[in-house]
Amino acid sequence: MVGVRELAAAGGLLTHSNEPGWMKARVAGDITDLGLLTTSLRSSTSRSRTSLATAAVLAVTTIDLIGAGRRDDMNERTTMQTRAAITISRPPDEVYAFWRDFTNLPRFMQHLESVETQDDQHSHWRAKGPAGSSVEWDAVVTEDVPSSVIAWQSEGTTPVANTGMVEFNEAPGEQGTEIVVSLDVDVPAGSAGQLAAKLFGEDPGQQVRDDLRHVKQILETGEIVYSEANPAGSQVKRFSRQRAAQPLTDRELETVGGHR
Repeated sequence: MVGVRELAAAGGLLTHSNEPGWMKARVAGDITDLGLLTTSLRSSTSRSRTSLATAAVLAVTTIDLIGAGRRDDMNERTTMQTRAAITISRPPDEVYAFWRDFTNLPRFMQHLESVETQDDQHSHWRAKGPAGSSVEWDAVVTEDVPSSVIAWQSEGTTPVANTGMVEFNEAPGEQGTEIVVSLDVDVPAGSAGQLAAKLFGEDPGQQVRDDLRHVKQILETGEIVYSEANPAGSQVKRFSRQRAAQPLTDRELETVGGHR
């Protein structure tokens, strides 16, 4: 069935090269294949062979996504909207001050490589993208109310246009601070790109939820506690390395930045 699907998609691409739907069909097929392989990893007796096949299909999916994006001339885009909240046992002014120093953000946002502040309002961001790539953009603060709100938006030409807001509210019962994050990210390649982002572990919603858990741990305990089953994030490529719970090795500790 997989072979027949691939042949049908190939025939469509060869005979209807100007129609973007056939390239999207290939991307959808790749995502289906990765889903089957991920399921197989959980029960396969030959995990090394299945992992190798998964890596090969991931590479093909990346190429197909690039082709789909170029076929659409990057005109079709989807806005991924995220809203998440968490309560931290620290006062709003302390939480706000930590977040407002943007150079702190890579400490708890795993997808960020660096944030360089240029002045009180402007900064340059560099983040990890799919398949080992990097994405950079400039951002400007559009609203800044101490101990209350920080809002921003990307500016200039960027492949990941985004806007967002962080609200710092007093939690009920003197429980500390409730952080509420709202984020809109413009994703290329329409719904195919949205699915691929989730598949590659680059779903903004998942990232925000992970980031909030990390900043809570840093502010409350001084360090990030990682899951043994998935020590460096929620990416599909790491599922193949899951194992029975045991302490992380020294090399794994170095990989996740020395945090336990």
